[in-house]
Amino acid sequence: MQQTRAWFLAGMFLSILGGCHNHTASSNPSYSISVDREILLREVKISPTALTRLKDGGFVITGGALTIRTNDRGAVLWKYSSSPDRSESAQGRFSSFAYGAALLSDGRILLCGETRLNGWASNAITILDKEGNLIERRTVAPPSARSFKNSGFVKCFPWNDRISLVGYGNDGAAGYSWIVSLNEAGEDERQTLSPLPMDTMIPIPSASYLVLAGLPDEKTIALRQVGPDGSVTATATMPGQLSLFLRPTSTDAPTFIVTYAGRGEGKLHALDVALHDIQSPVRIGDFDASQGCGYALMDGSILPFGRQTYAAIGWIDKSGKPLAVKQFDETRSGSYSMSQAVALSDSAFVAIRYNVSTNVNEQGLIISWITLHTS
Repeated sequence: MQQTRAWFLAGMFLSILGGCHNHTASSNPSYSISVDREILLREVKISPTALTRLKDGGFVITGGALTIRTNDRGAVLWKYSSSPDRSESAQGRFSSFAYGAALLSDGRILLCGETRLNGWASNAITILDKEGNLIERRTVAPPSARSFKNSGFVKCFPWNDRISLVGYGNDGAAGYSWIVSLNEAGEDERQTLSPLPMDTMIPIPSASYLVLAGLPDEKTIALRQVGPDGSVTATATMPGQLSLFLRPTSTDAPTFIVTYAGRGEGKLHALDVALHDIQSPVRIGDFDASQGCGYALMDGSILPFGRQTYAAIGWIDKSGKPLAVKQFDETRSGSYSMSQAVALSDSAFVAIRYNVSTNVNEQGLIISWITLHTS
């Protein structure tokens, strides 16, 4: 079932730094965030890990063992569950997780993630047909003579006319960041390993390189810039415990990263191609997007999707000044974070969150169509 709610919101300006929870005017009345449309998918109860927009305007949403395909209006077309088969169940405790999706040249869907058996993780590539039926599920062996004890993919996306899967591997002695490149048919594997352990990393593709972030220790974020051939072109470190890359809505934007020290205030860094700060880091207040995502807009402002007490979207200018914020599910205490979003344009977005309200009729996955307004 689907429950559709249309919200036309005007004049709802909130202060990010002030943490306002009521819809009152802010000091910047020329900026606002509206939710033009929302749908609740009651039958989809997942914490989403990725939202991918397809060429026809529809979406693929992954979360744990469940993947769903919708049309451009959010109606569910099919579901795929990577539940274990009989042989896998017989081996022990088995679970499967998809962390990303990419569209292949013939319309098939590639899922990347990992499977876990009795506590050990193994990378996984899953291929589905256009109707969501399983075609193939396979693992990738690491290059050379290495054998990984644990491995997995955390993101997959188109890059330089191919599909890149970014993940991790550990051979028991050292950890690696791992990039596997496939052609648009999901074949022709090319691999590169980088000797930097990255238990968590989020890549941001540009025209010529990827930037990966890892946590070599509890107080340091390590950055590594990688070219299409796997060569490392720049490295940097900065203090912090969590990091979030902001996706650009234009190709010529610098690399933006938000860092967090524990649950403290976020800092916005703008980096050049050598991963040096273009300017001093900017404090952005207590808006927490470490478990969400974010975009860097063409005017230099940023749009983090995450939480501030409740699930929320923030709009912050390049100096760290709050422009507007929209909070969700304030009366229901249902959504922890606005976890994933895709840009339709520089001012229009689609975002998803999982609502675990105490009201069973409000539980499920919520898809929101968002517009930014400047007047």
